[in-house]
Amino acid sequence: MYVAKKRDYLKSPLNNLLSTLNPLKLKSDMKNALKKIIEKTPFNTVARKLVNSLKIKKQSEWSKRVTRDENYTEALLKKVIKKDSNCLDIGANVGKFLISFLKLAPDGKHYAFEPLEKMSDSLKQKFPTVEVFNVALSDYSGKSEFFEVPGREAWSGLKTQHYPQNIIPIKKIVEVKKLDDTIPSNLRVDFIKIDVEGAELGVFKGAEQTIKKWKPTILFENAKIHNENYETNAEMIYDFLVNKCNLKIYNLKMSEVFTKNEFVKVYEESFQTNYDSKAQTNFVAIP
Repeated sequence: MYVAKKRDYLKSPLNNLLSTLNPLKLKSDMKNALKKIIEKTPFNTVARKLVNSLKIKKQSEWSKRVTRDENYTEALLKKVIKKDSNCLDIGANVGKFLISFLKLAPDGKHYAFEPLEKMSDSLKQKFPTVEVFNVALSDYSGKSEFFEVPGREAWSGLKTQHYPQNIIPIKKIVEVKKLDDTIPSNLRVDFIKIDVEGAELGVFKGAEQTIKKWKPTILFENAKIHNENYETNAEMIYDFLVNKCNLKIYNLKMSEVFTKNEFVKVYEESFQTNYDSKAQTNFVAIP
């Protein structure tokens, strides 16, 4: 959810340095030759130190943002989830949020949605009191291609995205449903967490009746790096939640309500800075 590990560094620092030459479209043999030349000179040590310093800086930037968002998320859950709250985890993955739901709302009914069968089966075993659906949620019902990222299952989705160079997703077929057609219509929904790697707008549209009826608190991710292949943008998310469902969009700290222009600005600036420590990718929608 936190866009923390979207770009891996190659194991060799020299390969990292040489990868910056990609825009020049140098041929592989030329880069290998340059690498051999550098390795035989004093610049080899300098290059390694430079790449390592950049790597540490980047990881530190991401780490700061992730830690910040985790703290804000924990505070949000404690604030809005009551003992009998009914909660939905859409894009449940390994069930991190389910642990919090069960702890904070022991008397509530909780639902999880996870399209990868092996992950879904694991959730059913770990959380026997949670109703787990082995489906992807969107604004239609049927079957769809789904791209699993082995070892990085949290990056999996209905469409591909910007993976590290050594990532090759596995295409599968999964069942897709609308949330409005999946949960009981009389179930009061108090809290929804959505992290579906760019497919958030489809989930919102398929949950329109539920959102309008119960006005739940919605914690959702919205990042351009995920949305591009879905042809979704911040304006579309804002229009649906605010103009159609009459919700307000806050930052994760719950200290600021966004106007449409502000929401779009944060969305674009976070992408431009490669999701540094000041970036925002997680938001809260409430009445």
